[in-house]
Amino acid sequence: MKETFEINISILEAMQGAASIIGPDGEIIYSNKAWRNNVNDEIIGPCKESDNYFDQLEQAVKKGNDDALKLVFGLREVLDGEKNRFEMSSLTLIKSKQLWNRVSVSRFIDGSEQALIIFDDISKNINLLQEGRESKELYLQHFKNSLQGIILSSPDGRIFDANPAACNILGYTRQELIEGGRDLIVTKDDPLHNKAFKIREETSKFEGEKVYVHKDGHKITVEISSVLYRNNNGGIRSINTFRDKSKEKKTEQSLKDEKLFNETAINSIPGIFFVINKKRELARWNNAFTASLRYPKKDLANRNVIDFVTDPYKKSTEAAIEDAFKNGTGNIITEVKTKLDEVQTHQIFANRFVRNGVEYLVGTGTDITHMIEAEAEKEKSIEMMSQLFNNSPLAMILINPDNKIKRANKGFTKLFGYTQEEVIGKKPRDLITTSDQLQEVEDINSTAFSGTVKNIETTRRTKSGKELSVLINTVPVKNNGDIIAVYGIYVDMTDQKLLEQQLQTSLNEKEVLFAEIHHRVKNNLAVIAGLLDLQIEDEVSQEVKKKLNEVRSRIFSIAKINESLYGKNDVVSIRFDEYLQTVTESLPQKDIVQHEHTEVELDTTPVSLNLNQAVSAGLIFNELMNTILDGEKDIERLKIDLTEQNGLIEIAIEGDGIHVEQLNPKNDINNFQNQLIDILLSQIQAKLHMFNGGSKKVAIRFKKTDMSGPSSSIKSYEELQKIAL
Repeated sequence: MKETFEINISILEAMQGAASIIGPDGEIIYSNKAWRNNVNDEIIGPCKESDNYFDQLEQAVKKGNDDALKLVFGLREVLDGEKNRFEMSSLTLIKSKQLWNRVSVSRFIDGSEQALIIFDDISKNINLLQEGRESKELYLQHFKNSLQGIILSSPDGRIFDANPAACNILGYTRQELIEGGRDLIVTKDDPLHNKAFKIREETSKFEGEKVYVHKDGHKITVEISSVLYRNNNGGIRSINTFRDKSKEKKTEQSLKDEKLFNETAINSIPGIFFVINKKRELARWNNAFTASLRYPKKDLANRNVIDFVTDPYKKSTEAAIEDAFKNGTGNIITEVKTKLDEVQTHQIFANRFVRNGVEYLVGTGTDITHMIEAEAEKEKSIEMMSQLFNNSPLAMILINPDNKIKRANKGFTKLFGYTQEEVIGKKPRDLITTSDQLQEVEDINSTAFSGTVKNIETTRRTKSGKELSVLINTVPVKNNGDIIAVYGIYVDMTDQKLLEQQLQTSLNEKEVLFAEIHHRVKNNLAVIAGLLDLQIEDEVSQEVKKKLNEVRSRIFSIAKINESLYGKNDVVSIRFDEYLQTVTESLPQKDIVQHEHTEVELDTTPVSLNLNQAVSAGLIFNELMNTILDGEKDIERLKIDLTEQNGLIEIAIEGDGIHVEQLNPKNDINNFQNQLIDILLSQIQAKLHMFNGGSKKVAIRFKKTDMSGPSSSIKSYEELQKIAL
């Protein structure tokens, strides 16, 4: 075995092309002189940074070398035993010159885990084909045995020859390709073909990707080198060297699809997602992470996640990360600060995974800031409700669905004389009700646990057996639509009930006293009126009789108002229409009217006046009658109207013989009556209107109001005395 290896090594050293033996993990076991001399190429020759060939290819891939990526896949397939051989074309830079190489990868020795990679310079072959410098035999050997497809054609689309590899890739026989020409394998309107054709026509060469059509109709992506040259006869020909890239394309697309899928899946996670290494540096994160922390992506790469944690949580978060790396999983609630200095509370779950021998933590998190705030607010509300319950002066209990007392406040134990230990877990009916109240209790409980708030006045007993008058309020407590408990609130009404009884007794006494007062006032006014009647009958002077009649009419007016109040529940207002009806039926002025059969017409609407306003209005009406009726003229018709419209009251007196002129302010006659009328009008803010035409009429108008005060309608004796003087 050793001898065979040494022989192969000797052969490798004799090769002009660069060759190297690669171990199963990518280590370079041996490389020939040509390999070692290619120091300025990315994928041929020794690498300063590493002796591992995969590391060398990885660096080239990062620089954008596609050939290095293809070589990684091919070399891996041979080392893993998936293929016995792999070949590709590669454009390399050797000593500042671009050259085409055929890269062949095969097992170094059958049964070994080592691969032999050989770089053959095929630039010479292409040049020889173009310039015709190589021998025909060498060309035929290359043409027939090349793993890449080769088609010889002309610019007008004729195919002169196709090698076996081309037939194998395209599915046609050599003869079918020659007879069918380019139209068999190219779509005329294919933009890639048209672009390649144009470039080749302009530069005599095209290198890149094209799409050929397989015999069964499916499309094949190929990497092609197409060169124009002239043959010995001067005709223009093209040599097209290509290889099938479909599998590579599918692999690339698969990788792209997988990357897109992973990105979409990660960004679809509702919470934050991130990956960190053992240095706590961010390796990956989703859009929710950047949105939540308000940082742009460029500021997050390789950032230490501990930098985002607030100071009080740094140690605990660091410990949780260390624990997750050690045990494989972990979780923590921590605080983070955003770029805008906002503080958020997150619940983080982490799991460890290993990739290429490197340990990482993948973390997912949920922002629970609002949840924490809501929970704190809920606890605050519960505490406030608890304090309200415990410190309320009202007696309160909380009853569970079994009708047992779950909680009782101080007000309850104080009102009914029990201790906390005596009431908790007991049913209220066993503590504070009598046997004849059981059905009442059942009805209250049934109503409360059906979700209805209820109030009821009843009685309950204390521990000592004392009966209390109480107002019971039941308030259901709901959770997610279910009634889980009921508050029972007891208000002691005992003192209030006693006070109500005392007030009712006092009220009854006052009603009797009030009736008696009205009765005595009525009788006294009647006595005064009777005495005046006797004085009038005994008086000889007509002038004195007239004055006494005026006084009697005023007393009569007040007496009728008092009579309207007597025997009625409403002692605040007077039905003034009924008052006028009573007054006109016993018109005291009839004694000074010459004809006793004067026709009096009363037209009123129902009008209620405040007592004080009614007294003033009644006295005004009386003085008007005394003033405009003097007995010197016959009065055959007298009409009295009372109306109310939008709160405006009008009292009108109309007749053909009334003395409207007596009310003229410039008239000194009846000066006392006029001044008295003016005073009374001002007290109810009334206006006096006189009509001295064909039909004489006098009216007062005022706004209905609630006049307050027991004497607001009557002037004091001193004021009236001033008027008289």
